[in-house]
Amino acid sequence: MNGPTPRLLLVCYLPTHFRELWRLARLLQTSGQFQPVFHFARNYPTLDLDIAQCHQHGIRCYNPEGEVIRNSTALNGDGKPPLRHRFIARANYKTVRAVSKLFRVFGHYLLLRYLHRRVLCDSRPALIIMAEENVGYATEVLVRSAHRRGIATLILPYTLANALEPAETLFGNRRFHVCTRAGRWFAARHPHWVYVHRDQPMFRLPLPHAAAMQMLGLASATPWVLNGGSADRIAVESEAMAQYYQRAGISPARLTRTGMLADDTLARGLADRAAQRQRLCTELGLDPTLPILLSGIPPDQLSKSRPECEFKTYPELLDFWVNTIAAIPGWNRVFVLHPSARREDFLYLERTGCRIATWNTAELIPLCDLYINSVSATIRWAIACGVPVLNYDIFRYRYDDFREVKGVLTLEARDDFAAVLHRLCTDSAALRDVTAAQIAEAPRWGQLDGRAGERILSLCRQLSVSSK
Repeated sequence: MNGPTPRLLLVCYLPTHFRELWRLARLLQTSGQFQPVFHFARNYPTLDLDIAQCHQHGIRCYNPEGEVIRNSTALNGDGKPPLRHRFIARANYKTVRAVSKLFRVFGHYLLLRYLHRRVLCDSRPALIIMAEENVGYATEVLVRSAHRRGIATLILPYTLANALEPAETLFGNRRFHVCTRAGRWFAARHPHWVYVHRDQPMFRLPLPHAAAMQMLGLASATPWVLNGGSADRIAVESEAMAQYYQRAGISPARLTRTGMLADDTLARGLADRAAQRQRLCTELGLDPTLPILLSGIPPDQLSKSRPECEFKTYPELLDFWVNTIAAIPGWNRVFVLHPSARREDFLYLERTGCRIATWNTAELIPLCDLYINSVSATIRWAIACGVPVLNYDIFRYRYDDFREVKGVLTLEARDDFAAVLHRLCTDSAALRDVTAAQIAEAPRWGQLDGRAGERILSLCRQLSVSSK
């Protein structure tokens, strides 16, 4: 490419987004073909750590107010109050209070559109890349703003989810139910906003937000479909995910089979498995002759109204999860934390004899002999590696993403989890059967040829050239 190195704007709403987009940022930097720039569009608990990581590698960052972040302790960058606070401070307070909720919501989306335009004008990217299109984060506002400027948009997915996931997550919140006269009137005129779950019609967003987005022309045609907005292209990791998207109603023309960057990490782990296992055991003080049981630590989701969960508090839940695994004899027990967790908050778990790894989940999965998690999208990495999975649906979401995968055993009850875990870890024949079933599924769930990075760079070049 002639001229300055093109900038690619990586837009991050969650810590899990950052994990996937960080792999891409490092690939872009090492390729020398593009300059990555991060826009942290929402605040989250570990944002300061992610910003510090960007600054360490010389990557420019923008905060949710559209301002450059100059250091990780001052998210505004210039020491001034956030822009939206300055905006409200100038307004007449009594006037703001008098405005109805709907018009306040209108103002929220108009301000959001302004802030996105501010970032686009300053960063001047050749391409915008997000980890998901999600109406809950109003990603369509950014996509529409980009398209008005002739900037192409790409989704590099970090997870999988159909309509059942947001419906089950939001079911306990009546703000999402179609239960008022105004709600029924809006639902009749805009039925694409409605999904019926457990015989209850639901909106994907609370009514004022759905109405505001619809009236401002910012609404997706398929608000219940993850990545179902108007981004130009979706990078698809596998045959199983391509079929998953098409079942959700996404056009095949928007899908490009590239694999995902985590696939290359998985491929390297499998190719050098013996040496990497030895390095992990040395680092954590594990016995290299024993098999490795790798477990995710589920984040606290009891605040989302999960009455069917057998545990009333998160400490009680965590105590059962950790102690059940710690009681398994003859195995190395390793925990990996959710990206939203701070390691220092969980170090006490090592008193049980288990170890908390500092490695990335995609680095660990190829090295383990059994993987445990709770309805996590990382389960698809284990399938791709042929590693058997115990999917303990501890919050009882009952998602159906892996229902047909025979190498993924899904359980809900605590007694069933403890019994099946003990059987798999003490009965080599049982573990061997589940592993064989997983190996048979693996080719559909991953493209582990080590060339996903090349394909993604090629797609970035293609889309950035198409930008105007």
